[in-house]
Amino acid sequence: MSGRILQKIAVALILLSFVSEISAQNSIGFNIGIGTYDMSDLKSILKRSVQDNPLDPVLVSDFPPFFYYQPTFRFEGKNWNTGLNFSVFSSGSRWSIRDYTGEYRLDALVKSYAPAFFAERSIYKKDKFTCYLHCDAGFLVSTVDIKEFFNVLDNQYINSTMTASSLNVFIAPQLNVKYPLINKVTLEGFAGFQVDLVRGPIMQSPKLGEYLEYLFEKAPDTNWSGLRIGIGVSYLL
Repeated sequence: MSGRILQKIAVALILLSFVSEISAQNSIGFNIGIGTYDMSDLKSILKRSVQDNPLDPVLVSDFPPFFYYQPTFRFEGKNWNTGLNFSVFSSGSRWSIRDYTGEYRLDALVKSYAPAFFAERSIYKKDKFTCYLHCDAGFLVSTVDIKEFFNVLDNQYINSTMTASSLNVFIAPQLNVKYPLINKVTLEGFAGFQVDLVRGPIMQSPKLGEYLEYLFEKAPDTNWSGLRIGIGVSYLL
């Protein structure tokens, strides 16, 4: 019993020491970065769907690295900072073939909204530069649109869209460097890696569900894991 009480006291002291680091100062910021995205399930789905296509479409784009955007709200402390951010990710894929008679396209457009909590601790200071270990933890709500289009001359034979959604849980450790520019304004740079720890299956209408299960033989998911590199600015309130 006494051991449990000591454990609780130790946890309480750690929490109190952490909270004491957080001051009344707050800041808002905006980051822009570029990320790489795994998306292995969706890549496989699209590749399999065009294997027997007599038009023989070619791969134009396959979920390439793309920009993402992230507003932030931070509680500033002496050594520790905590806060909230909200990221918007997007990417896509296209298989296509086109000539003077017509065009065929198979597109997959993916977008995700990711609210997260973060904590960061300063690990190195020199002159005005400060280096932080930073980690986000949150979840991603993703939407997937699979669009197929086919026309010959003025005749449209296929024009369909199927929509799905998924829910993932992620962490994103990274290294941040900050440098104050002018009064209350700070420039930031960061580099890290996001890992989707839990990847929920794509949830869809029965029509899309049958299509995906037929192609992939299991419930596919969206996987946003990959590198994250970017810059940002923050303003001390």
